Amino acid sequence: MLAALGAVATGCTSSEDDGAPEPHPDELVLRRSAEATAALIAHRDATVAAHPELAASLRPLGDDLAAHLTAFGEGAGLPSAASPPAQPSTSTSATATATATAGGDTPGGAASPAAGPSVPDTPDEALRALADLCRRTADARMADLLAASALPSRLIASVAACETGHAHLLTP
Repeated sequence: MLAALGAVATGCTSSEDDGAPEPHPDELVLRRSAEATAALIAHRDATVAAHPELAASLRPLGDDLAAHLTAFGEGAGLPSAASPPAQPSTSTSATATATATAGGDTPGGAASPAAGPSVPDTPDEALRALADLCRRTADARMADLLAASALPSRLIASVAACETGHAHLLTP
């Protein structure tokens, strides 16, 4: 009789329930923020790879993005990023997120889909594309402010303001 009840009880559990507790909403928001920051890093790295003459001027952006990724990662219990990659990012998830965030590949871009985010052919166009991505990412973070509690919201708002500043500074 007990074996039959055990079989019935097992059949009633969801196959999606793996026993792990649901993540806290703040953790989900911080993970989304970390993924968006990783996408920005991938796009910045692809821009530097396509236009090496921009490396020095984009170094401060890379430093800031690495600090943002570390802050979001620590808040969500993710591994920290020590520094921005010196070479273009080869992370599949960051590249896929960056490409999706950037709206996919654009014809005439310097990078192929397998190589990462598409980068326009001229440095000015590449800076405009990176500025636009910073602006869109900052705008998307605003929705996350409503989903997070006070402490993560402060971090998200601060990073969104920084990204808006970068977008302004990157616009040629």
